[in-house]
Amino acid sequence: MDHLSPRRRLAVISGLCCQSFLVMFSYALSRPATESLFLKSEGSANLPTAWLAVALGSILMVVLYNHILPKADLVKLFGEVALLAALLLAALIPLTTVWPHAAYYILYAWKDLYVVALVEIFYTYTNTVLSIKKASWIYGFFGAIGSIGGLIGNVAVGKIALKYGSERVLIIVVPLLVLMAVLGQITAFIHGPAKKPEPVSKEVKAAESRELPLVGAVKVVQKSSYLWLMFFLIIVVQVAMTLIDYEYNHVIEETFANVDKRTEIIGYIYAAVSVTTLIFNVLTGPIIGAVGVGGTMLIIPALLGAGMVGFLIYPVFAIIAAVKITGKVMDYSLFKAAKNLLYIPLSYEEKTAGKSIVDMLTFRLAKGGASLILMPIAAFGAIGLVSPLTLGLLAIWGVIVLGITKRFKKVNSENK
Repeated sequence: MDHLSPRRRLAVISGLCCQSFLVMFSYALSRPATESLFLKSEGSANLPTAWLAVALGSILMVVLYNHILPKADLVKLFGEVALLAALLLAALIPLTTVWPHAAYYILYAWKDLYVVALVEIFYTYTNTVLSIKKASWIYGFFGAIGSIGGLIGNVAVGKIALKYGSERVLIIVVPLLVLMAVLGQITAFIHGPAKKPEPVSKEVKAAESRELPLVGAVKVVQKSSYLWLMFFLIIVVQVAMTLIDYEYNHVIEETFANVDKRTEIIGYIYAAVSVTTLIFNVLTGPIIGAVGVGGTMLIIPALLGAGMVGFLIYPVFAIIAAVKITGKVMDYSLFKAAKNLLYIPLSYEEKTAGKSIVDMLTFRLAKGGASLILMPIAAFGAIGLVSPLTLGLLAIWGVIVLGITKRFKKVNSENK
C-alpha cells in the first residue's frame, strides 16, 4: 500500500473500513436469523450435523480459493466473493418453502462460510501490505469499525424479526452483499493491480499452472513447523469454542421456546458482543504493546476457563451467555489481531496459500471434528461432559501459544 499516493491510500483504507463495517453488519443480521430458524426446524440436537455440513463446505471453498488465489487480485476478489454470496442467498431463501430441512442446513453452512471467506480475504491482503508495527494498531481500528456494524445489525435484527419474522431478515442481507460487491470493485479500481512477490516454491509454481493447487497449499503447511503449530492452535481453539457454543445453544433452546423471541435474545447477545468487541478493538494496540502477542493470546483461554468453572458450579443461562460473549469478543478482537500478526513475518506463500489451509479450512473442519465429539455425547445424553472437555482444551490452548510465541519471536528477529 506504500506505493500509492496519500490520497489513494486514504481512499483504499476508507474502502477497507466500509468493507469491515458491511461484513459484520450483514453477519449480525444473518447469523441470529439462520441460527434461530435452524433451531426451530431441526433443534439443537442436530447442530453437530450442521457443523459437519460446514466442514464439508469448507473443503470445497478452500479448493476453489486456492485454484483462484495464484492469479487473484485480493482486493477485487473480495467483491466477487460477496456477489457470489448474495446470489446463493437469493436462491436459498425461496428454497426454504419447498425443501425446508435441506435449505436450513445449507443456510446454516452458507452463513458460516461466506463470512470466513470475506474476513480471510480481507486480512490476507492486509497481511501482505502492512508491517507488524502498523498492523498491531490498524487491525484494532478495522475491528472497531466492524464492531459498530455488528452492533447496529444485532440491535436491529430482533426488532425486524419480531415485526416481520426471522425469514424476512435474510432478504435484507442480499442487497447488503451486493453493495459489498460493488464497493470491492471500486476499491480495487482505486488501488490498481495488486503487486505480488514472485513465488519461489515448487508448490506455488504448481498452483500457478493450476496443477492441484490445494495439494500445493497443503505442502506449504507441511514444510513449516511454524504453520503446524498454527494448525494445531486453530483446531484446539475452534473445538473449544464449538463446545461452548453447543452448551450455549442447548441452554437457550430450553430457556426461550418462542422462535422470534429467541431471535431477539440471540440478537441482544450478539449486540453485547459487538459493544464489548468495539471496546477491546480500540484497546487492541495498547494491550498488544503492553503484554506482547503471546501474552495477549494467553489472556483468552484464562478468561474462558474462569467462566467455564463458574458454569460448572452454577449452570444457568446468564453464565454460559457470558462465556459465549467473552469467547466471541476475544475471537473478534484480541485473538483475531494477534493471530494475523503471527503471519506477517512469514513468506508470501505461507501467509496466502498456507493461511488458507490453517485459517479457512482448518477453522471449519475443526468444527466438524467437534461434531464427532458431540454426536455420541448428545446420543447418550451426557451433556455434563462438555464443560470438563472444554476446560481441558483451554489448557492445551495455552501450551500451544507458548510454543508459537517462541517461534514468532525467532522468525521476526531473523527478518529484521
